[in-house]
Amino acid sequence: MRKNLWLLVVIVLLVTIALYQNDNKKDRPVNGKTSATSTEVAPMLNKLAPAFELEALDGKTYSVGGKRDKVTMINFWASWCEPCQEEAPDLKRLAEQYKEKLDLYSVNVTSTDTVENAKVFVAQYQLTNPILMDMKGDQFKLYKGIAFPTNILIDRDGVIRDITLGVVPAKTLEEKIQNVIAD
Repeated sequence: MRKNLWLLVVIVLLVTIALYQNDNKKDRPVNGKTSATSTEVAPMLNKLAPAFELEALDGKTYSVGGKRDKVTMINFWASWCEPCQEEAPDLKRLAEQYKEKLDLYSVNVTSTDTVENAKVFVAQYQLTNPILMDMKGDQFKLYKGIAFPTNILIDRDGVIRDITLGVVPAKTLEEKIQNVIAD
């Protein structure tokens, strides 16, 4: 029964991704790039990323959004999420490898998790990037989150360039990061 439920979840997720990507193709130019002068703020490809501030496990408050010196990646996750567990070592490596060009913010959607479990997860995977705590799930809702993990790549101008729902091979994720860094 559990296997059938997972299969159903995967099928729904894949259909959602296909519909989402197909719906957004009309916003994408042929070469895959758009002007960084987008003024519309929306949690969609080629739109300015909605800005937010959250407190992190280290006690600091981090601001995400707007123009920056580095590319930004937002990773929405939960400790109980098996794909998040699978992805964590890759995110740690990528955050360290690209730290001069990429700010990675791992946002624990604490409304579906607990602070204690998030701390255990961070310690287990030895994550060193900022771990932001979305206590009420407001930022996940702001970004229209529907699955864990969700990774959002934002260019230096604050424009969303890639949205990835679910776990992808590390090589694919790295290629996506490299593409946004290269722009």
